[in-house]
Amino acid sequence: MSCKSALTSGIAAMAAFAVPMLAAPAAFAQPGPDLALAQQAYETGKTSGITPQTTGEKRMCAAYWDVMHFMRGRDLLPEASWQQLGPDFKADAMLIRSIGFARDAGEGDQRSEKFKSAADAALERFTGFVEGDAGKTRMLFENLGVCHQRQG
Repeated sequence: MSCKSALTSGIAAMAAFAVPMLAAPAAFAQPGPDLALAQQAYETGKTSGITPQTTGEKRMCAAYWDVMHFMRGRDLLPEASWQQLGPDFKADAMLIRSIGFARDAGEGDQRSEKFKSAADAALERFTGFVEGDAGKTRMLFENLGVCHQRQG
């Protein structure tokens, strides 16, 4: 199994439940993602001075970037929205971060239960972001900001 497919295999199962909810009819539509808030929260995380140090923190970073990479391929946001979020949210950049943090955390091809738990949290926050939930948007993007760069 390739690294890319291994990273997303667990996420695919979780997203099978979330994706239909995100594609609900317009009558049930939420306000939509707040891209300005997402950008602000991402910058807050990046400039916080916090970096992932522990295995658990690195695992969380891997899971968050893995979910973002997986959801990027699901057309839940228009391409213009992904571009507005900036170059860190290009598919290749997210995949590289996810793989790197997974390796740093010692995650092999078969993801641990702790990884899956972190991915569940990331998926819930991504769903909130798409639906316009300010709190979940802030949590998701601040965490991604903290996880923007691996330790050398």
